[in-house]
Amino acid sequence: MAPKTFISYCGKDREIAQRLKKDLKRAGCDPWQFDLSAVPGTDAWATILETIEKSDFVVVLLSQAATASRAVQAEISHAHYCGINNPEGRPTMIPLILENEVAVPRQIARVVHLPFREVQYNSDFEHLLLSLGVEASPFALTSDLHVTFSRGRVFDVEREVAIYASSLIRNNPNVSSVFESLSENVRRAAGGRWRMPSAQTVIWQAETFRAARQPQFVRASEWTVMVVFALHAGYSSGYESKERVIIEIAASDLLKYDYIGERPDTVLHSHTLELKFEGFRNLVASPVE
Repeated sequence: MAPKTFISYCGKDREIAQRLKKDLKRAGCDPWQFDLSAVPGTDAWATILETIEKSDFVVVLLSQAATASRAVQAEISHAHYCGINNPEGRPTMIPLILENEVAVPRQIARVVHLPFREVQYNSDFEHLLLSLGVEASPFALTSDLHVTFSRGRVFDVEREVAIYASSLIRNNPNVSSVFESLSENVRRAAGGRWRMPSAQTVIWQAETFRAARQPQFVRASEWTVMVVFALHAGYSSGYESKERVIIEIAASDLLKYDYIGERPDTVLHSHTLELKFEGFRNLVASPVE
């Protein structure tokens, strides 16, 4: 069952909270984040308290601004109260440290904290999934240019490709060297303000076929995926230097379903995903006619 996860945050951290909600959903969780989950016309505070009470986990995004937020303090207090009075200790609170030297609220001072930095978002996110009891991506730590994994539940292909490309940049010396060379201008402009960008995936081409093969029904797809890293460096004057580094990944997946009587495509047997690094690509704009 997907773990119900409440995300506690302040307004300053709204962007990362929304990103976290979307990524947790794609990873198989059941997340709740106010901006993207609240139903218009309902009592906001009553909904928040009720959602906390029904959650398995409360993920707290801790920054200097969050610790000063009365709303975040109240959410932590209510989650702490619910955990003490619940026989199973639910919800479990997981503090994510967004900034150095954050004053951790006393209710969660003894809880194990997880660092959560935008500069290492993908790896920190995988650690969070483990804390939530969600299977981590098998592509998160690989350095191989051609990999294949199988499991008994469906992969989110776009998410796995983005994780794989980011892992190659971190763990494969050759890929890392080329990435550093392509991002050198932005790194130099950024100085100490450089941060590793998140990956955005674009499906360039996809082909799918289906085949009924007793005793299993098979669906296979082949993808060409462009993984875009938008590099930017901020300046005190407000200007930004932007470039893009693009990695091409060839992906193929095979879904096998078991038959239930006469009906195929109902029970997943396995999902196999094969990814292959095809190199760095230039972004070429098509002319407008």
